[in-house]
Parts: sequence; structure tokens; C-alpha cells
Amino acid sequence: EELYPTHVPGSPELSASPMANLSEALLPDRKATWFEPRSAVRAAYINSVKSVFGTGLLALPSAILAVGAPAGCLLTALCGIWSIYTMQLLAWCVDAAVAAGVTPKSYGELCLHSLGRTGGLLSAGNMLVSQLACCATYLVFIGDNVGQLLGVPKERVMLCVTPFFVLLCWLRDLSMLEPTSAIGTAVLLLALLTVL
Repeated sequence: EELYPTHVPGSPELSASPMANLSEALLPDRKATWFEPRSAVRAAYINSVKSVFGTGLLALPSAILAVGAPAGCLLTALCGIWSIYTMQLLAWCVDAAVAAGVTPKSYGELCLHSLGRTGGLLSAGNMLVSQLACCATYLVFIGDNVGQLLGVPKERVMLCVTPFFVLLCWLRDLSMLEPTSAIGTAVLLLALLTVL
């Protein structure tokens, strides 16, 4: 009997992720599980800080200036509260799924079990569009800034950077990004202090 079952009778059958299959093929004596840490705590913390305080932080003073300090601070606080609430909802959903005997290996599997097949498909489509929009935003940001700095068309810069974005999408161990995230966070904080 499995300690953490991946399927409950009456629920849709879930296929194992390609990475789990690859891990089992390469390391047959070691079963890959959803809770197996792939990154160190320090690396996870640094990457989280970098993702939360992204380039949008540089535009925050301008946005607050546009709507006024009281409204800007209130809206920023509301966004923070909403983010904490939605993260708590995700944690509750995972706890409920595990208590029901289902071990979701990803956000998509959690949505599939929580919302059914249609909800799972809608959430997968939503995640796909969200991630594509995020990557497109960063490509345009890099294209604009590096293009201005080097005096080349932004389209050429975006075309040159795209293969690196694809390679980053294949990373499964985010601890490899720790040095880059630490440097990026330091530069971002320096730029923020310069703007203020």
C-alpha cells in the first residue's frame, strides 16, 4: 500500500508527470514524489524574493504618483492581502486533497481534482495564457532596454533572447538560478533606491 496514494477510486486517473517517469527510469530504486525537495531552502527563498519583487517594482513609484499616495498605498495593500488569501486557499486545497487521499503533483492536478475535468482544463488554459503573457512581457522589456542600450532594433534582441527563455522553461531544479536571482535582486534594489 502506498503511503501517499496518487489515485482515489471514483476520481479521474492521473498520468505521472514526464519528470517523475524520467526520475524513476534513471533512479529505479528511488521513487519520485511530489514533496521531494528539488531546491535548497535558501535558493527557494532567493528565487521567491526575485519573483515577487520583479521589474514591476520599478514602475510602482510612477503608478502611485499617478493615482495619488493614499489610493496607491491602499491598492498596493489590497493586492498584497488578496495574494496572501489566494496562497492560503491553495494551501487549504492541498491539505483537503491529501486528507481525501489524493496527492496532487502539480497545480493542474490540484485543479483537476478540486474542480473536475472542465475546471482542470480551464485552469490549464489560464496558466498557459498567463505564462505566455509573462514571458512576452519580459521579452518586450528586455528588447526595449537592451535595444536602446546597444542601438539595435528591439525585435532582433527579442529574437536572440528567446532561445534562452526556452531553456529556462526546461529547468527542474531552481537552485541553479540562485546566483542569478541574488544578483538580479541586488541590482533591482539598487535601481529602486536610485529611482526613489
